[in-house]
Amino acid sequence: MKKKLVTIVSALLMLIVFLSACGQREVNGPTPDTSKHEATTEENTTENKTEKETTTESEATVYRPTVPTQPVSDPTRASTTCVPDVSINFLYKPEKIIFYHNGKPQTLTEEMCEDVIDEINKATRKEKWGMLKLAVFNEDIDKIKEENYCIEIHYDINSDGTQLLNGLKGESINNMTFRFEKVFIPLNGNYEGVMFFEKDGIYRNGPIKAYNYNLSEEILKDILDEWVTPPLTLN
Repeated sequence: MKKKLVTIVSALLMLIVFLSACGQREVNGPTPDTSKHEATTEENTTENKTEKETTTESEATVYRPTVPTQPVSDPTRASTTCVPDVSINFLYKPEKIIFYHNGKPQTLTEEMCEDVIDEINKATRKEKWGMLKLAVFNEDIDKIKEENYCIEIHYDINSDGTQLLNGLKGESINNMTFRFEKVFIPLNGNYEGVMFFEKDGIYRNGPIKAYNYNLSEEILKDILDEWVTPPLTLN
């Protein structure tokens, strides 16, 4: 009888303990899984960091052009009569260029003018020049026009046509500025390749010539190669 009573009591105690444990678990609820939350937080942090780095890199690589502080030369614009702050070692686009052959003048086309000016500017920018000790008068220029191939470059004197040329290389013309309204260049004969400058209707500036560059030959080649009507020959 006592053994049976002890067994019943023991069973009741075990049931009470079991029921108490189940009740406690329901009150506290299931144990939360924090690993998933931590992974999500870390992922968000990584995305934010990547986005920030991308934005910073994008801002750092934005191209911002540099605005030049010095004026840019425009070969189509006539120069002024004042002494420039920078060297003008090239000719601007002229009003016209007259080509003389056998004493007959003909006006070059616009395309031929561009080629001639480009050829002259190659020499004025790169070659060494020297001043010639030569007395030249307008009648001398007229005689050269009648006997030789030559060109005469005209600038419009009615719209500030006085041109400047300075900054040429060469010991004898250092710091010299040539002012002119016309440039005359014989392409053959005794004065081949010499540049004469006319100011106020008189050829009195210069003349000058490049030391080691056959300017007249290059100019004449451009003219004869491009001339269509009439055909020209060097007879």
